[in-house]
Amino acid sequence: MYGLVGKYLVITGAGSVLKNGNWVANYGHYSILESASGNGDDWKVIESALTDEPMPTLELAQATADSLGIGRARLLQNDFSLEVKSWCVPFPVVPKG
Repeated sequence: MYGLVGKYLVITGAGSVLKNGNWVANYGHYSILESASGNGDDWKVIESALTDEPMPTLELAQATADSLGIGRARLLQNDFSLEVKSWCVPFPVVPKG
């Protein structure tokens, strides 16, 4: 998920951990980014974390990461009424040649 929560961009995801050739656990992760200039061209990670406990499914890991990341962004701004706004990450233009 990519979402704006106030002045922060929250990016979340989920993945499985491989141990001895077996998928053993599902974890969620989130990163909170801030644009120092405020124009969205210079995002910098200010915090990143994994869910504390493994989850039984990737879907639950993703939902938990979403909840934790959004909640943390609201807490950092001391405003729990902030809504999540959808965010599409622009792809960089790669010069030809």
